This record gives sequence, structure tokens and C-alpha cells, in this order.
Amino acid sequence: MKKPSSDKNHKNSRHWIYDHRAILIIVLMFFILVATYSYIGYRVPILDEGVYVGMGKNMFSSGANGFWERFRPLGMPFIAGLGWTFGLDPYSFTKIIAILFGAASIFFVYLIAEKIFDKKTAIITSLLFAITPLFMYYSDYVLTEIPSMFFILAGIYLLLCDRYFIAGLMGGLGFMFKFTQGIFLIAAGLFLIIILFKPGSVHAEHKKFGARFKNFLKKGIILALGFMLAITPYIAYNYAIYHPYTRTLYDATLEPIASATIFQDNAYQNLQVNTFGEKVYGWLYYLINLFADKSFVCLLYLFFFVFIYLFFKRKMYRKNEHILLMLMFATYLVYFSSIPYKQERFVYFLIPIAAIYTAFALIEIHKWTIIKDKKTRKKTYAVIFIAIVAAFAIISVGIDASFVTWKNTHKPVFVKDFYEYFKENNITGTIATGDVVLAIYTDNKLTNMLELRADVEGKGSRNISAIFHADYTYPCLDEACIVDKNKFFDEISQQYNLIKNESCYSGNCYIYLKK
Repeated sequence: MKKPSSDKNHKNSRHWIYDHRAILIIVLMFFILVATYSYIGYRVPILDEGVYVGMGKNMFSSGANGFWERFRPLGMPFIAGLGWTFGLDPYSFTKIIAILFGAASIFFVYLIAEKIFDKKTAIITSLLFAITPLFMYYSDYVLTEIPSMFFILAGIYLLLCDRYFIAGLMGGLGFMFKFTQGIFLIAAGLFLIIILFKPGSVHAEHKKFGARFKNFLKKGIILALGFMLAITPYIAYNYAIYHPYTRTLYDATLEPIASATIFQDNAYQNLQVNTFGEKVYGWLYYLINLFADKSFVCLLYLFFFVFIYLFFKRKMYRKNEHILLMLMFATYLVYFSSIPYKQERFVYFLIPIAAIYTAFALIEIHKWTIIKDKKTRKKTYAVIFIAIVAAFAIISVGIDASFVTWKNTHKPVFVKDFYEYFKENNITGTIATGDVVLAIYTDNKLTNMLELRADVEGKGSRNISAIFHADYTYPCLDEACIVDKNKFFDEISQQYNLIKNESCYSGNCYIYLKK
């Protein structure tokens, strides 16, 4: 006979599932659709995916396989390496985990919207977020944006629930997937400072400044402790790995994080901003990608500006939950807009908050259209605005198809000819390459072209047995570089046999084996 408490818990669980059936269906459908689409056709992995898989193999083999980049966070390599250790294909395994993170992110966006507004707004938010093409497009990539976003969304929800320690823990875990998620801690700190100087923003017993300051310190310390707890294993790992080669505690523990900051300014991938117009575009880059991307769904985010109007008109800035969300939105936007290195996927951290407020604006506009009194001005404006967006949507709907039709129907020939060459031909030993996507296709230890140069010039001892080179990994911007590159490959030809030289990507790929 079941205990009454067990029956009650079972009944409560069924009630919770029934009460949240809409969001559970959205999350489940998202996972099924993205996971299914992930295995239709063939997508060639990108460089960063190769990095995380290669690091995972290196982490779980004590350096015998894959390769290492010290300025990367350990979250995604840990997942890839864990799957590889258990005999799974690390790339496929990590793709599924990434999709799960995406599905869970939708659920937390729902919880945040429900906490701030209501269930209707939450459902529309989650649906809008789930079908945003940019989000769906990268959902099965082995990249850090979506997993780290999941932890940040969980952290925001926990802040709204006044659970600062676990919120800090979630922020720290987000940081372990992407270092720029440290912005979460900055935005949360700014939120606490604003609350400190905002009388009447907390419970009555905290209205006096002294009590508010005490509350500020308590929450700030608890938040920071949670964050530090999450990153302590990373700091300890850094110390264990790097302290034999460094002179100070800082170099051994935090220098890998500091060295990652140089990639805010990436000469080969920076957005070029020379003229005044280009500089303005640089600052508006992420807003343009969010609100004016070539996509039907992204056009809906134009309704976000309706919310901005309501935000000030209804004085929503007085409410703590809106202060928190807008601070998160603004802090991420300012940071990513200010650095020269830009990619469209960095806009991820703006999409969830924009979706919440866009959903709210859509509901408010719907209310305006059904006003039955004589004041029809708002109704007229709403109908005109909807008509304009709909017109743009009709124009762009065909473009949306590119998100599901761009992949190769079959595995490209160059994948088999180059990436899979080493495994199929049982090539052992260390491989030098500038194209680390290779790490997905082979378990060999990999090293970079600088180490190869040291070996070729007699200054290294890597015992490199093979080379995989792709033209795009060694770009030259001046004549001196071209001369030096040609000289380098002449030296390589003296010690290695050229096995393959064929077209791949936008240039040629080469395979060399040791003579």
C-alpha cells in the first residue's frame, strides 16, 4: 500500500505536468525537430567545434591524443572528452548534449517570462524563442554559446527567485563554458547597486539605507561565493597543469583567462570599421542582426521597440525584475558592440530577453486591436504596424528556407579525401595542422604549424609524422609573408613527401608524410 505522501507527490507531479503541458510540448518538439534535422544531410564541422573535440580528447588522455588550447574554457571539452572516454563518437554525443541545452534554455525562458508576466506571455515567449532561425541554426553546433546561455538563464531565474548563491553557481558554470559570461556577475552586481540606492525597492524592514547596505553586502557576497565555487575546480586544474612552467600564482591560475581577452580583437575576423558609417554599423551590428536579420521570425522582434515605449510610459523601470532583465540586456549589448571581433552567434545572449518583451508587446498590441470604445487611435496604429511587419514577412519568408536547405545532401568528397585519410590509412604519430577540424576525424595527437616549423628548422623534437595543411589556415596579407610561406614549404618538401594536393574549401589542401 502506497504512503499518502507518495500519492500526494505523484498527484502533484501529474498536476505540474498538465499545468505546463504547452511548454513541455514546445520543448519536446524543438528537441525532436532539431535532433532529426541534425542528422539529415551533412554539415562540415567548423573550426571551433574541432577545437572543443580535440581538447576533450587531450583532457581525457593526459595529453596523448588531440591537442590543447589553454585560453579556452573547459565546459565543452569536458563533455566531448567524457563521451569519447565512454567509447562514443565525441562529436555526435556533444551535438546531442548541445541540443538538450537548447531545449532546456527554452524552458528557462518560459519560467522567467511566467515569473515576470503570466503564463500566456511565457508560452508566446518560448515559442518565439524556439523558432528564431539563428537559435535553431546553431542549436546542434558543438559551440559554447547555447550551453553557457542555459546557465545564465537559470541564473537570471534564480535571481528573480532571490536565490543568490545558486544563481552565482549557475553564472559560474556559464563562465566555465564561455568566459564572456562573466558579464552575468557584472550585471548582477550593477543590479544590486541600483537596488541599494533605490529606496522602497525591497521589503519594508530594508528601506533604511543602513539595512539596505547590509542586504546588499549579504546578497553580493553570497552571489560571488556561488560563482567562485563553480570556477574553483578550473582554477585548481590550471594550477596543477601550469604551475611547473610559471613563476607566479597568477600565471598558473588566471593567466589562461587573461590570454583569452586578446581574441576580442581578431585581425582576421574583426568587423572593418574605418568610416563613420562603418563605426555606427559596428555599434549597431547586434541590434541589426537581432531585429533586421533576413528572416521572417526576426522581424517579429521589431515589436521589442513597442515594449521600450511601454517600459517608460508605464514606468516599468521601477520594478526590480525589469531592472534586472534590462541590465542584463544592456550590459551584454554594450560589451559585444564595443569589441571589434563580431559574429552573429554572439547575439544569442540578447535573444531570450528580447523574446520575453516582444511577446509582452504582441499581447498588448492584440489588446489594442480589440478595444471596443470610441478611442480607436491605438487600434489604428497597431493595425498599421502589424501590416508593415506582415509585408516585410511575406518578402522574407522565402529567405527563411535557407536555414533548412543549405546543408550538403551527402558527405563532401574532400572530407573523405583529407579529414578521414589518416584514420583510414592507419597513420600514427603526431600530425601538424592549422585546420583543427581534423581532431573530429582522428584520435592522433595534433600540433600546430609553429611547432612544425621548429621541427623543420631543427629547433624542436615533436617527431611529427604527418602534415595536413589547408590554404585558408595560412593567410598572407603582404609579399613578405608570401615569400616566407613559400620558403617554409620548400623546407617541408625536403623532409616530407607530398601525398595529396587537391581543391578543398576556397583553396587547396595538402597531406605530407614523413620521408
